[in-house]
Amino acid sequence: MLLFQLILLCLSTNAAFGIAAQTAIFWSKTIIGVLDETVDIYESISGHNVFGQSAQEKRLYAKLANITDLVERLEHDIPQVTIARIKELERDFSQIIHFEIKLDDLVNYIGNIESKYEKFGKLRNKVMNLDKESANKSIATKHTLERTANAILFESGNVGDSLDKINQIILGENVLFGKQDVFSLILDNFNSKTQSRCLVPKSPQQLVHDVFNSLRMVQVKGIIMTEFSYMILSLYTSGDYKEYADEFHDTMIKRLNKQAQVANEVMKKADNSLWKCDPDQYVFNKTYIEVTRLIQGYIQNEIELSHDRNCFDGCGYYSYVNKPGCSNQDSLCKQQPKCNGRVFDCRLVDEDMNICFSPISSTRRYDWIRHDKAESYGQVDKKCTNFEGRIKMYRKYLAWRCFYCFCYCDEESHNSDRFFSLLPATSDIKNNKVVVGVRFIKHERVIHLQVKEGTLLPGGLIDKDSVSWVPVSTIDVDNWLEKHKYHTMRYESRSIDLDDVVASKNYVLTGVKLRTLGEHLNLEIQLTAFNFTTGEVSNNLSFWKGNDNTDASETPREKHRLLTKRPATLSQGDFSLPDSKPDSYVEFTHSDERSDAAQSTVPFIDIQEVASDPPMPLIGMGLIHKQSRGSAGFIEPKVFTYNVGEELLANQLHSRRK
Repeated sequence: MLLFQLILLCLSTNAAFGIAAQTAIFWSKTIIGVLDETVDIYESISGHNVFGQSAQEKRLYAKLANITDLVERLEHDIPQVTIARIKELERDFSQIIHFEIKLDDLVNYIGNIESKYEKFGKLRNKVMNLDKESANKSIATKHTLERTANAILFESGNVGDSLDKINQIILGENVLFGKQDVFSLILDNFNSKTQSRCLVPKSPQQLVHDVFNSLRMVQVKGIIMTEFSYMILSLYTSGDYKEYADEFHDTMIKRLNKQAQVANEVMKKADNSLWKCDPDQYVFNKTYIEVTRLIQGYIQNEIELSHDRNCFDGCGYYSYVNKPGCSNQDSLCKQQPKCNGRVFDCRLVDEDMNICFSPISSTRRYDWIRHDKAESYGQVDKKCTNFEGRIKMYRKYLAWRCFYCFCYCDEESHNSDRFFSLLPATSDIKNNKVVVGVRFIKHERVIHLQVKEGTLLPGGLIDKDSVSWVPVSTIDVDNWLEKHKYHTMRYESRSIDLDDVVASKNYVLTGVKLRTLGEHLNLEIQLTAFNFTTGEVSNNLSFWKGNDNTDASETPREKHRLLTKRPATLSQGDFSLPDSKPDSYVEFTHSDERSDAAQSTVPFIDIQEVASDPPMPLIGMGLIHKQSRGSAGFIEPKVFTYNVGEELLANQLHSRRK
């Protein structure tokens, strides 16, 4: 269960890991620096001291307070997770993530350091008040410190042994776990279990980085305890431990730097994309939306399709009719919403049928159609909750047999939400905010891309308290003066391009928008230069980037074909996976007749937010199609997280010894 356990080390901190999750490399460098400033205490230690509080003691314990404060800041708002909790989660996840190698030893080594650090921290307040204690009580406290230091350094289960084992497992130097480093092990097994991505709101690259951080901080705690224990023994015994401390310090620096190098190499190979898995249950307007009445199944008698009002030609003759009629003789068109647009691709299915009409407020026309002799359309096993009507072929002038045809209707109306905003959605660059999440939403009948923004901080961090969704603009589709603000889908212009658009180095995502490229909707992103170290965004260095390739280019876009037109809501429980490739496109079309009577527009649009937890800057965005074998699936955004792997090497720790 190695992969599972390590993922839990990250998940155990949950969303509150926040800034701390991304700053372990920087905080550890700061902590090591404070320790380096403390080593000259050895030079002034003159031996055993049990009465009063010496200047050396005061300085040592002030440094101890400083460092423990730093660690406390690092762990601020991080929920404490016990080994028992990790094992409890293991039972929850064991059916999804199976892995042969157990991680019990690593969990125990980490637990040993954490428990000792907790006890070590409790001594802090005591040592800060030594000069206020009575002589006897002061001596007892110092003896407690001496015993604690000896336990940390020399007794069975000491911190040094745990640090050795943790390093062996991380670097793959422990025969029990094979020769593969732990970061590669995570990546390989995480990638092989696609469903496991649904359990972790991070890109694989970010997951590797967060595991690195959690392991780094455990080891930093071990360094703090070990180095202060050597100093404590130097204060309260006659021994000289400086050489031991220096040797330990330099060994740990080399280990931590080596771990950073290994993690960086693994992160280079790791996927930095993040997309949203299916929810437990599809809920309209909460987890998904639809384009409505774009191309919809429609029943019309052939006499109403004919300009001459005859029934000579048959249903198949009518491949295109604009605004068919509706006479008093035809009872059906009086019972259903009339198609006031284009009717096309008509065919005869059966002579007689029963129709369950949908409520007038619905975007559907029919719930189901039961044919007498042919295959029925829709979920005919469900009781009709509105109105069920019976229609039959009829004769006109004895010689004519007038059949009811099954066609498709393309009609712009108040029941047809087929509009996509072309307005940009951007973060507040002037206030140093960048995009940290994206989603689709529908607002006043118009489908928008909406961005979540957050304030960028030094080191590629995001101020989690600043994160919020940027409101979208209201577009009035009934006002012709605003037609330039949106795209209206029609039969000829119902494609959306599927692309990955990613920044070059030193740029972050600050905006997204849809544009029309030919007859397609096409994605563009705004990228802005920034300084990783200072966290400053250059608001005068932004540009828009997209993929200008079309299906008419020299190397044309490839059409992404749906495996089925069955609506995803009729395939609840089937797991959807991304199946599209960049530089392709998909057409919105009607659902299939058999399962849905061609009443829906597929694919649906996933409106769940796509953002990492904790929030982090993004370097790109894409549009993907995902589906299962049993459904037409969804269109949804995916995002690309910023790669902080290179910064691990830029912040290497340095040895004390020159």
